[in-house]
Amino acid sequence: MKLPVLFVHILFLVLITLPGCCRYIEWGKRTFYQGKNLPSNTALVRRYIRSVNVYTQFATSAIFDALWLSDQVRTAYTHVHSVRLAKDSEHERTFLWRQLEENNHFISFYVLSLYDVPLGGSQDDWSVSLIIKDQFYAPLEITVVDLPPEYRVFMSREVSRFKTAYYITFNAENLEGNPLIDETVCELCLQFRSTQKSVTLSWKIDQRGELQKPYCISRDEPYTMKDGPCP
Repeated sequence: MKLPVLFVHILFLVLITLPGCCRYIEWGKRTFYQGKNLPSNTALVRRYIRSVNVYTQFATSAIFDALWLSDQVRTAYTHVHSVRLAKDSEHERTFLWRQLEENNHFISFYVLSLYDVPLGGSQDDWSVSLIIKDQFYAPLEITVVDLPPEYRVFMSREVSRFKTAYYITFNAENLEGNPLIDETVCELCLQFRSTQKSVTLSWKIDQRGELQKPYCISRDEPYTMKDGPCP
């Protein structure tokens, strides 16, 4: 009988103290200056993040978090970057033009991987490929980078001191000079392969090359993030 009585007392204390919590929080905000919140566009960018945890039985073998730097993501980054540096609209337009021009030549991703699961080296166990319409494309470059402050905010849930950030680029055109992403492409995939496992992150896109919505995690492929209606 003692346990229920103790529980009731604790519940009573919680109920009488909770209404005052809001007052304390408001007092804290008034007392300790919080600064002015700036727009971050985080919600828009997070739609372009895909993550996967790979296990060997109960042990974690790898974790991959990928952000596709689409036109929409680069536009959001440009705005936050310009606001942070207090740049005028003319500078923002010029900076955005350079960002979008890069997408005319490259398909790019920021990828986070565990520190002990490196990418890009010839002797590394894991490799990464781009898949478009069942065709595999090798990366042009895999570079270890420090995430820019804006992208650290966008990927704040995924960033960790146990992970390394990579900037991975692929050619935006095939050998014939035709763009890899056109109106016939409906899915963009980033595949990671080791000597024992293979996992795929995917982005379904529409005829304009923009992300389809809604999107969800596929239940029949636990290691693959799928767009489209949930089954």
